[in-house]
Amino acid sequence: MGSLGAASRAGPPALASPVRRRPWAAPRIERRAALVLSVVILTAAGVADAETGFAPLCLLIYLVPIGLAVWFNGRALGYALCVIAPAISIAVDRAPKAPYVRVGDFVGELGLYFTYAVLIDGMRRRLATEASLRREALSQLRHADRLTTIGKLAAGLAHELGTPLNVVSGKANLISSGRLAGDAARRSARVIEEQADRMTAIIRHLLDFARRGGTGRSPTNLRLLAEETSELLRPTARKAEVTIACEGVDVEASVNRSEMQQVLSNLVTNAVHAMPGGGAVTLTTVEDGPHAIIRVSDEGEGIPADVLPRIFDPFFTTKDVGQGTGLGLSVVHGIVDDHGGSIEVETRTGRGTTFSLRLPR
Repeated sequence: MGSLGAASRAGPPALASPVRRRPWAAPRIERRAALVLSVVILTAAGVADAETGFAPLCLLIYLVPIGLAVWFNGRALGYALCVIAPAISIAVDRAPKAPYVRVGDFVGELGLYFTYAVLIDGMRRRLATEASLRREALSQLRHADRLTTIGKLAAGLAHELGTPLNVVSGKANLISSGRLAGDAARRSARVIEEQADRMTAIIRHLLDFARRGGTGRSPTNLRLLAEETSELLRPTARKAEVTIACEGVDVEASVNRSEMQQVLSNLVTNAVHAMPGGGAVTLTTVEDGPHAIIRVSDEGEGIPADVLPRIFDPFFTTKDVGQGTGLGLSVVHGIVDDHGGSIEVETRTGRGTTFSLRLPR
C-alpha cells in the first residue's frame, strides 16, 4: 500500500518537519456569473470602440466575452456573441465607408470570431473528455487499491467470523439434541441471534468497503465512520499486537463515505505496519470551525526526513518488492484533494507519526 510502514523504519533517526499538502484549485465561475461578465465586457468593448475608434485593440477585446461564453455557457451563446460583436463594431464605426465595405468588414470579423469560438469549444470538449477519462482511471485505481486492502483483511476477518460460527454451531447442536429446554433453549437461541447479527455486521462492513462508492457525498458522522473502519481493521491489528482506539467528538462533514473509509483504512494499515513490535493507533475527530479534522496517530519510529517529501508520490515505497504498491498514500491524498481538504503530516523520530485530515464541513 503506502510507504509509511517501511519508511518509518528506514534510514537514520531524523526529526522531520510537518508536511502540509493543500489542494490547488483553479477559480471557478458559475454559468450565470460568466454570462453577466461576458455581457459587461462586450458592452465595455463596444463603448471603447465607439469612443476611441481604435479597431484592432477593440477587436481583440471582443474575443474575451466570446471565449467566456463558449467555455462556461456553451456554443449557442458563444455563437450568438460572434454575431453581436461585429454588429456592434460596424454600428459604432464612424469612418465613412461604402456599404459593401461595411458588409465585408462584418463578414471578416464574423469569420474571425466564429473560428475563435470553434477553437475554444474544441479545446473545452477535449479537456472535458480528458477529465472524464482521468476520473475513470482514478476511480479504477482507487477500487483496485480497495480490493488489495480487502485481500489483506481476509485472513483476519475469517478468524473473526470463525469464533461466532463455532458458538452458533455449538448452541444449535445443543438445541437440536434435545438436551436444552425451556429457558435454557431460549437463552441459546438468543445467543445464536446475537452471533448471527455480529457476523452480518462484519460481512456488511466488508461489502460496503469493497464496492465502488460512486461520486455522491452526504453529511457523515466522521467519528462513527472512524469506529466502523477501526472495527473492520482490528482483527488484522491484533495479529500485529496493535490496538486501535477512537477518540474525539461527533462531527459531520460532507464526504463520500466509502472513499473516506478507504482513506482511514490506508492510514491505519500503514500505522500498524509502522509498529512491528506492537503499539497503539489512535483516531481522533475534532471540530474546527468550518472544518472537521481526523487525526490518525501511531507510536512508530517516525518517517525519515529524506523520505517525508515523497510519501504522497504515486508508486513510491520503501518496502520490499511484492510487499507494497506505493499507491496507498497517493490514493489518500487524491481522495482528500477531491473533497477540497488537505493533509498535514507531523512526525518525530522515535515518537511516531500523525496524519491530520482537514475536511470542509
